[in-house]
Amino acid sequence: MMASFFRKASLGMVFLLAVFGVLVLEGCGGSSSPTTYSAITTYSAIYNGNGNTGGSVPVDSTNYQQGQTVTVLGNTGNLVKTGYPFVHWNTKADGSGTTYTQGQTFTMGSANVTLYAIWTEYAYVTNFGGNTVSQYRIGAGGALTPMTPATVAAGSDPYSITVDPSCKYAYVTNYLGSTVSQYRIGAGGALTPMTPATVAAGSGPYSVTVDPSGKYAYVTNAGGDAVSQYTIGAGGALTPMTPPTAAAGTTPSFIITRSPAWLML
Repeated sequence: MMASFFRKASLGMVFLLAVFGVLVLEGCGGSSSPTTYSAITTYSAIYNGNGNTGGSVPVDSTNYQQGQTVTVLGNTGNLVKTGYPFVHWNTKADGSGTTYTQGQTFTMGSANVTLYAIWTEYAYVTNFGGNTVSQYRIGAGGALTPMTPATVAAGSDPYSITVDPSCKYAYVTNYLGSTVSQYRIGAGGALTPMTPATVAAGSGPYSVTVDPSGKYAYVTNAGGDAVSQYTIGAGGALTPMTPPTAAAGTTPSFIITRSPAWLML
């Protein structure tokens, strides 16, 4: 009887061990593994006033992943810098990086992108004997660097140049040509002649200025004792007013409107 009991007990133990073994095997040999989550890295588009004296920088609150598209904001905070109009944004404070204007896009990389406000950063020189205009970038320390190309064509004996308040257009008096050359200013500051490239002026156009509203331009005609007057269209082109001139004194030279900040001799 005892032998029968132990035989049954042994069989029961074997059964338990077999079940336990299955359970252990199931526990150790299962195919499931813990789920791991990696943090998503995001980056920001940061705007910098770059020496502004008023206003506030735009704030882009979007967290961008690498490869996402960023749309550049405009000067929504009305940034200003005394004596300098806002031009555009650039990835470098000295304007030597990539230029962006409102609405343009770029692809976010693997680091935050800072866009610096760029103020008036260009210089232009009329070359009276060369019938050209030299164009330069102004570096952070004030040094001039010639653009590419270094010059653009003007009329005969260019004398005076001015830039409109929006810094989008430039105008040059051509003394012997009795014309005014008109240009668009590109994002990098380079001058591109408009179509037509010149408009008629009086005899011996000497000096040119644009009023602070950017709607009107005036040219002194040293050989004609008169001032030519123009309206400025939406694309910057000059159109003579009616009448096209106003009388001046003998040999009028320089002209200035009520805001001297816009006169460039």
